Amino acid sequence: MIRVLSRRSNDVSYFTDDRALEIEGLRDGEPGWWLRGAGDSGDPRCVAEVLRTSQRSSILGYDIVVAAPRPTSILLAIDAEHGSGVVAAHRTSVGAAIDYLEEHALVVRDRRGGEDRDQAGRWTGIVGFTHGVNRHGEPHLHDHVLVGALPEGSRSVLDSRGLFAHLEAADALYRTSLRHELKERTSWSAWRSFEVSNTSSVSMRDIGRSGEVITRTGVRNCTGDAVTRSSSGVMTAPDSIPSA
Repeated sequence: MIRVLSRRSNDVSYFTDDRALEIEGLRDGEPGWWLRGAGDSGDPRCVAEVLRTSQRSSILGYDIVVAAPRPTSILLAIDAEHGSGVVAAHRTSVGAAIDYLEEHALVVRDRRGGEDRDQAGRWTGIVGFTHGVNRHGEPHLHDHVLVGALPEGSRSVLDSRGLFAHLEAADALYRTSLRHELKERTSWSAWRSFEVSNTSSVSMRDIGRSGEVITRTGVRNCTGDAVTRSSSGVMTAPDSIPSA
């Protein structure tokens, strides 16, 4: 799922202060990573420079939240061997979605001369922050991608309607890329629509303690078999399912 949240403040401490220790050692580098630009992603002053606007707009930029489907987040929580591959697959797919939005949805509307003309734009800087849990401590692999409201070389802010109009397509591209990248980087492959049921009570703490997940998720391993649970409730791949 992809959401877009307007940013009216340059206080980015929420992103820079979260060290995302739940995926420490699974991601490449720090929680913050630059899709475009460079600098210390842990320095609020450096990150805040991404949020650019015009003198007439109160919106400094946007927080584009790209969240992996729940089964992918659970897979990250229970499969330490392939956890780094899951995070890498997610980040690569985030990049693909952001590239799509920039190419198709980043538009500046020029209304001079009594006519509306749409001009393509480009973000000057793009920085993401990868987290592995939500506020309730449940598995939730997602990125906050910060971009500015003022495109490179423009005197006017972008028309946000373009971003919202293309969210569904960007999310479809993210999921398609994620399916491909998971298969390339791990022994698992996604199937159907990533749907999963009866997971509301599963938390990162519970998974870390016992390794038990009381659900069947929408992922398959490299042999094409669905992930199943044994009679004890432990999610297992088919080659480790106890015989009857």
